[in-house]
Amino acid sequence: MSSTNGHAPTLEEIREQIEYHRARAELAQLQEASDFWDISRRFQDIEPHGWQRLGPWLPFDRARHQDGQNAPWVWNETDLDRIRGFANDLATENHIAVGILEHLVNYTISTGFEYQAVPEKRYEDDQTAKELAEQVQEVVDEFIDLNAWGEREREACFRRSVDGEVLLRSFRQHDHTTLTRFVECEQLRQPLGSPHNYRFGIETHPKDIELALNYAITYDPTDPSDYEEVPACEVTHIKANVRSTIKRGLSDFYCTREAIDGVKKLLRGMQIGGAIQASIPWIEQFEGATKAAVSGNVMQQRDSGRTYLEDPITGKTSNLQRFEPGMIPKIGAGRTYIPAPLASNTTQHISIVQACLRAVGNRWGMPEYLVSGDASNANYASTLVSGAPFVRAVECRQAMFKRYFLRVLWIAIGNAADARRFYVGSRRITADEVMHFCDVHATPPQVPISDKTAESQVDQADLTAGVISIPERQRRRGVDPDLMAKEIKEHPPTRVSGKATDVDPQGNPVEGDQGGNGQEGGNGQTASPFPRLAHPA
Repeated sequence: MSSTNGHAPTLEEIREQIEYHRARAELAQLQEASDFWDISRRFQDIEPHGWQRLGPWLPFDRARHQDGQNAPWVWNETDLDRIRGFANDLATENHIAVGILEHLVNYTISTGFEYQAVPEKRYEDDQTAKELAEQVQEVVDEFIDLNAWGEREREACFRRSVDGEVLLRSFRQHDHTTLTRFVECEQLRQPLGSPHNYRFGIETHPKDIELALNYAITYDPTDPSDYEEVPACEVTHIKANVRSTIKRGLSDFYCTREAIDGVKKLLRGMQIGGAIQASIPWIEQFEGATKAAVSGNVMQQRDSGRTYLEDPITGKTSNLQRFEPGMIPKIGAGRTYIPAPLASNTTQHISIVQACLRAVGNRWGMPEYLVSGDASNANYASTLVSGAPFVRAVECRQAMFKRYFLRVLWIAIGNAADARRFYVGSRRITADEVMHFCDVHATPPQVPISDKTAESQVDQADLTAGVISIPERQRRRGVDPDLMAKEIKEHPPTRVSGKATDVDPQGNPVEGDQGGNGQEGGNGQTASPFPRLAHPA
């Protein structure tokens, strides 16, 4: 019963009450949100370029990573563009950021990875697999030369740190080769009218956000409908600083941009202030003199042969006086010389700079001298040793790049197999068979270790224990194993019985028993477990 008129409410009155209570609930929700934002404004930090950070005051819910977004930091593609723009500005104009990137690329990639095609572990002794591995190696070497792969490796490392992601697209050519080109991150856009699983230009499986199906690559920024849908099998996408369920990466400089930019401003201020102070030779003080007397003295002392013009900005004339070497100035009574002002607060400013740079270097595990150039607070020999934070961080990056670089190579190998590049005898080998019988090893450059003696002792122990091979040790030393084997053959080392330098009757170095332990014929070769791939009789 209604409390106002004593009769049952009509359907229309019930609807009005529902709308009324719904409006009150929405109003209460809006007021609560308004109170939240009022509180958060007290703690927000206004950052360069108008960016605002609300930190822990932003609400988190289950939808913040929905469809691959990275809320509250990245809601849409515009946020990504702004972050990349600021990071690229640092990587171009800020000498501290440029130095950090150079160190990261030099230590992580150096001159490039080494790639070697070998028989798959189960078929190491199979002659057919060895022959197939040699053909795969030819394709790998061809791909490296055709795409200047060493430089692309370095650029990929640079792009990952600056843009937060790397997009590599492989193009199959008519001559059966494969070209690889970078795709700019700004080209990856969500097509107009596409479903929610196409957010950020990456179409993923509706029930598996980690399974990429297609990439929408645009070519005309003014026309979002002009895009090409590229299958995921042609694209290698490297993401940084995000979870696997986030579709786009985040720049390394996102959390350090304020500190790096602030250090540059502080250094510039110190430089300008020091230059101004250094340009003042001394100060003359007149005791008991009027302003007119001082001005008259200045006019008498200044060089009369100069042409004096007013400064277009200040509107004042600068008075100059030339002092010849050996000149002894004479001053009268009531006039004294005061030394020029010195930058007495420089030490404090330098301490602030060093503290900021140490915090910045911690982002990449870098020792202080790599960021600031000051090695006074660190022992170089103890900061680049096995297990040190920076060495460990670089090795982890190398392992990540290794996986993605091998993916690009296998795309090229698959294209070559589809183009009938691989044969054993008269039989064509398919891409699946190549992957089954062969493997490609990628060896990253070794992180430079300061203690070479300790490094040599560890490698010697690994050689003795059979952990690594002599070619692997050669690659760690930056030596080409094939070239070194040829030179050793031409110039045999002195024989040391029982060692790797032992030589056979012809004077060639051997590494142990060359006798046959094979299963057939005593020729040292194991019969192929796959007769269908064996050489014809």
